[in-house]
Amino acid sequence: MFRLRKTVVELEFKHEQMKEQDAKRLDPESERAQLVASVKSDNAEVAAMEQQIKELLGETERLQNEFQEIDNVYRTFFNCPLFFLSTNIKFFI
Repeated sequence: MFRLRKTVVELEFKHEQMKEQDAKRLDPESERAQLVASVKSDNAEVAAMEQQIKELLGETERLQNEFQEIDNVYRTFFNCPLFFLSTNIKFFI
């Protein structure tokens, strides 16, 4: 009998939770509008991140070129490399 009462209480609790969730639920049109707004916001965030990546890649390339120029100048004056370049990994002397 105790287990039966416990099960009834648990089911009543779950039923109340489901009713609360249902009351909070938006009508389909509002829910769709909210989802569309969320997708647009996410897309804008992704586009901003992609732009940052593009800028960082450009800055990285610029710095690599600058380091190469410095290395060339160093080689010219001291006849030895400033950097050892090996497949995108730079080791400083």
